[in-house]
Amino acid sequence: MKYNLQVGATRIFQKLVTEADLARFNGELVHAVCSTFALAQVLEWASRLLVLEMKEEDEESMGTGLLIRHKYPAFPGKILTLTATIQEINANELVCGVVA
Repeated sequence: MKYNLQVGATRIFQKLVTEADLARFNGELVHAVCSTFALAQVLEWASRLLVLEMKEEDEESMGTGLLIRHKYPAFPGKILTLTATIQEINANELVCGVVA
């Protein structure tokens, strides 16, 4: 792992909410807003932008947990702007916070 970034470093990613991101179970639409599952994927990607800069070529990473707090719905056509920030670096563990 390269230690080329410090606590407080940020990366920004934007995601357009599409029909594919809506909350569905077994193919049935639950509600027409971005699902927790879709949000989790984009949160992980935003933090991975930091990881990609820090990992060595022969390394890979894996997520170990997510805590998601919904405050507002995201409807189709809405652009989510996600800001990932390094909160802690503990040896080879990177802890990021992401705000959408």
